[in-house]
Amino acid sequence: MKKLIPLYMFLGFFSANAQIEPLLEHIWELEQVVTIDSTLTVPNDIIPTLEILDFGNNYLISFGSCQFLEAQILFDNQDESFAISEISMPLANCNDNEILSYEFFLYEEFLFEDTSLTIPYQPYNYTFTTEGSIIYLDITNSVGDVATYTASTLSNDDFNSTQFSIYPNPTTNLLHIESGETEIQNVSIFNLSGKQVLQADLQDKQFIEVGHLNNGVYLLKMETENGSVVKKFVKY
Repeated sequence: MKKLIPLYMFLGFFSANAQIEPLLEHIWELEQVVTIDSTLTVPNDIIPTLEILDFGNNYLISFGSCQFLEAQILFDNQDESFAISEISMPLANCNDNEILSYEFFLYEEFLFEDTSLTIPYQPYNYTFTTEGSIIYLDITNSVGDVATYTASTLSNDDFNSTQFSIYPNPTTNLLHIESGETEIQNVSIFNLSGKQVLQADLQDKQFIEVGHLNNGVYLLKMETENGSVVKKFVKY
């Protein structure tokens, strides 16, 4: 006998995925942070970013473009909110003190209650608004502070498919990267649990060595001046 899925459950599943989908489709750029005590407006040439990576059953959220802050993210689709856990801060990607000052304002004044960055102001609620080709993402923490991010209507998929390829895939040792005319600033590799297992600067090379990694499926994240791109590959 066939098992019937109630219509309300199907519609709930569809609605939940629809709420998360816009978060995954864009590289978000920080525009403003408004707290109870102060307002931070980010200049156009300083762009701390937010990106959420889909690892199948897990999501990883990545804040920053200089000093990254990464964490596991758990969505509450009913309330359009999320919480973070397993927080880590990889080595800084640059030493630009101006960018770092904006990023640490976000971390210390908005994301966390303490300067050691261990107690998040969560849950975080989120809403979207659209004006022309710009999408605004407002994230509100548990005490009412708001961080506003923006993104264009160009999705990651559009950006990925026309610019980048990796080969051979699967690979045993070297993974070559083709990026057309787009310069790749650095690359990171994550396992499917969302843990970063490698970070490298390509410099003049167009390949990375992955022979030391355990066999399995990985995500390759490539940072460019236009945003980041994620590709899946298999190491065997």
